[in-house]
Amino acid sequence: MSGLGQYTLFFFVSLMGLCIDVAIAWLVHTMAGVALPLAALIGFSVAAAFNYVQHARWTFSGSRRSLRGFTAYLALQTVAAGLRIALVAWFELVPALAPYPLITLIAATAVTFLVNFALSLTLIFRPARNEVTEQDNE
Repeated sequence: MSGLGQYTLFFFVSLMGLCIDVAIAWLVHTMAGVALPLAALIGFSVAAAFNYVQHARWTFSGSRRSLRGFTAYLALQTVAAGLRIALVAWFELVPALAPYPLITLIAATAVTFLVNFALSLTLIFRPARNEVTEQDNE
């Protein structure tokens, strides 16, 4: 699958992961008293595993998967997690956001989501060169 259908699946799988991510982070923070940056990392990690499995199964089912691709995906998620944790910690320093940890989580998640989406499409799940050529010839 390619084109709009693939992008739609990517969006919905990512949206499900995003819901899992924020829900777990919020619950770990509010119910277990875990610091917000660590709670964000826990939520993000669970969602990253969910997203990879679902993207590999549905969104990019026709693409070739490999250990190298999986490693690249995990590396991207590590960079994205670092970005998100840094944003959460930075947003906590903003006086207007400090009293609102859920808004802090959502803002950091939104930025990370956009970066992750763009890099996943361009670096991780892009079709091989011969697949692009074959699609262009159809």
